[in-house]
Parts: sequence; structure tokens; C-alpha cells
Amino acid sequence: MNIPSSFLLLALASLMLFPSSGFCLDKEKFIDGIVITESDKLAPMSFLGVNGEPKGFVIDYWKKWSQETGIPVSFRLTTWKETLELVKSGECDVHGGLYITPEREEYLDFTGPTFSVLGMLAVRRDSNIRGLDSIGDHVVGVMEKGSSQEIIRTRYPNVKLKYYSSVKDEVEAFVAGEVDAVLADQHVMLYRLGKLGVDRSLLREIPIYEKALHIAVKKGNSELLAVINEGMSMIDKKEMDTILNVWYVPDSSISMTLKLGLGFAVLLLLSGLLYLLIGGRHKINRD
Repeated sequence: MNIPSSFLLLALASLMLFPSSGFCLDKEKFIDGIVITESDKLAPMSFLGVNGEPKGFVIDYWKKWSQETGIPVSFRLTTWKETLELVKSGECDVHGGLYITPEREEYLDFTGPTFSVLGMLAVRRDSNIRGLDSIGDHVVGVMEKGSSQEIIRTRYPNVKLKYYSSVKDEVEAFVAGEVDAVLADQHVMLYRLGKLGVDRSLLREIPIYEKALHIAVKKGNSELLAVINEGMSMIDKKEMDTILNVWYVPDSSISMTLKLGLGFAVLLLLSGLLYLLIGGRHKINRD
């Protein structure tokens, strides 16, 4: 039976207007490139190198994304507070990586997750602080417009906060004794403490949250969001781990459980060697 030509034309038009989910997005609109904003003081996530060049694992991720998609990227690194305003106003196309919060959802649209990050509360070893629920009258340093302040305000509204423009500033204030604790992403905090030469044995690090970084565009910019998501799908976990490990080696301290396990294994190994040694000697003596 012949299919009417009008039906064929209708089917063709439908494919053109409503392509399947596997279609390759038209990137021509973005061929001149997109501008990505990030913080200039969130090393090793994003920061300005000694020559003013953007550096960090988020920067390297976007360079890989550009390589996969063929879309050029440029970076504008500034204060954290300004990065949010730049995307909100449309002056920059993309925020390179941040957490989803209710406030940000009002003016941003987000991709799926990229890197997973642990949030740490750092206090001095002799402090009586055991968590955000035992802060009391102590003051906690947080980054202005950062998600850490929103976490505290939501869960522990009575905690006293002192705001800083960057994690660098809040960690320096903590070391100088201006605040009693700081809450920040683990990799950024450890980097800053290391740069200041702080002995971590003098500190207690309390895990507070584990969240994923997401990429964001101005709310309603669904076309750019789709292009970003397509590029993200071209970067697998192994490649992401490689990017991350160039800049950040996870906490090298071994958990107590793992320490005990390793200690027990070593003890068994030594016991086995000792048994073989003693048994061998006894055999020689009998012979």
C-alpha cells in the first residue's frame, strides 16, 4: 500500500521540528565562544596564577569541555559575589561551578552534577566546638554569598557569622584568631591552610556536608544549558578524576578503621614470618 505523499511530508516536518533525543545540537550560535566566570581566590578550584592566567581544576574541566565541543571558552575570574551577579545580569554566559541553593534557583538554571565536594568546619584542637549545634557564642567565618552561610542560616539560624569576600580571607582570619571556626569546601580550606604553613594536628576538622558542584546559566537560557549538558556527556568520570587529581589530592590521613585494618594485617604478616622462622629453626635442630 502506498503511503500518501502528504503523510511523508508531515513526518519529515515533524522530524525537523521535533528531533529525537539523540540529535546533535546546533552549536553555530556559540561558535564565537562563551564567557565563563569563577572566583579568583578559590584555589585549587579556580584562581589567578602569578601571571594572571586562570588556573584550577574547574578551569581545566572547561578547557576539556571546549576541546570536546569545539566551542571556544574564555574566563572572567573575580570575587565570588560578583560571579553570581555577572551571570544573573547576562554579562557572563556561564558560572563555572557552584552549589544549587533555593536563592540561586530564583535566577539561575543548573546542569547535572560535576565534582563532588566535602564541606568542613575547622576549629582549634582545644576548642569545645564539636559541630554547628555546639557553637554557642563562638563566631564562624564564612564566605559572603557562599552556600556555607545559607547552610548555617537554614539549619542553625542563631549561629553568629562573620562574612569574608573569599575563603582565603576567612581562613587567614581564622588563623589570626579573628573567628573561632570557619566553614568551607575541604579542598579549598586545606589548600589555604597549607599555604599558611598551619600544622593540621593543631586543628579539628568536622565534616558538615557533601555536595556536588553544578554549572549554571541565567534562568531561561535553555539553549545554552542544552549545549553545556551535551558537552558534559563527552567527559567521563575517569577524565574528571584525572583533572581533579592534578590539583587536589584527597586528605592523606587514613581513617582509624583503615589504620586498624592495616595494623592487623601487618601483625598477621609478621606473626606468619616469625612462625616460619621459628618453625624452620626447629626443623633444622631436629635434623
